[in-house]
Amino acid sequence: MGKSLPETIEGGFSFKGLYTDSYTFDTELPKDVIYWDVLEKAIKVEEKIQKDYLDSAEMSKSLLADIPKVFERIAQKRGNRKIQLEPIYYKSRTN
Repeated sequence: MGKSLPETIEGGFSFKGLYTDSYTFDTELPKDVIYWDVLEKAIKVEEKIQKDYLDSAEMSKSLLADIPKVFERIAQKRGNRKIQLEPIYYKSRTN
């Protein structure tokens, strides 16, 4: 059975194995950037953010049941953003 939130906080729980460096991304764009390069970067950013939330959800399953569900819901929204960007990206590459 999972711990209660106060037990988790008092016990100094942390997301062991969740290394923030794994989820960093560069947001700089060159001055002569091409439209599809911007879209491609946006898609990669959404993928990393979604992975961060999914990994956090997995690592928080021993906590209250609501915590991983929130992370999973946010990850789903990020995945939906990626899905919306992909057709724009592919269409821009064919024009």
